[in-house]
Amino acid sequence: MKRRRIERDIAVAGLDATPAPSWREVATLAELALIFEAGVNLVYLPRRLSPCIQRYAEELSRSDPFATQLVARTNASSLGGLLPASADFRRELLRRDVGWLAELYADLTGAKEIGLRFRNLTNAMCPRFHTDRVGIRLICAYAGAGTEWLADEDADRSALGGSLSAGQPDPVPRPGGVVRRVPSGAIALLKGDGWPECAGRGIVHRSPPVDADTPRTLLTIDLVAA
Repeated sequence: MKRRRIERDIAVAGLDATPAPSWREVATLAELALIFEAGVNLVYLPRRLSPCIQRYAEELSRSDPFATQLVARTNASSLGGLLPASADFRRELLRRDVGWLAELYADLTGAKEIGLRFRNLTNAMCPRFHTDRVGIRLICAYAGAGTEWLADEDADRSALGGSLSAGQPDPVPRPGGVVRRVPSGAIALLKGDGWPECAGRGIVHRSPPVDADTPRTLLTIDLVAA
């Protein structure tokens, strides 16, 4: 009875009886700034890529393996070297989208220089659940599956870094915990353990299963200099 009274009083006061989640799916670019809220360690904005960019990224995912990285000023004209050389007009469309994401990231974080990595993957880079020692990272899967992640209540952080027996599942998800996946093409901001006041509370995530039949084309952006 006492609990019901408390919940009723909260409802009357116009407050939510449940704690705010550690993640947000948002509908506008402005709402990506929710990543700066205390207790929030993942924000993502679903979006539909143009068919030209999507098809080109899918073709890249099935091309010869590549991985490029560079540190750049945050403008699209400096990012040409990040993408494999090609006379295909769709490369320019993809370069512009990557440049737009770079500028978006810089606007959000105040970065003057950023580090970008662009690659195709036929195996999972980080197949086990983990946290990153970064501040805020932008990830966009242009082709293939997006990053898999756990809400705080679904993650057993004490199991991070533990050994796995052959054939045994990753112990990090709590029993009944839901493994969620960022949609392909979405703009995802992941807060790591390196963010101030977030030590030990970075988003728990992993690379999705990938093989030659389900490759990925992936962009990541990190802050280098503010």
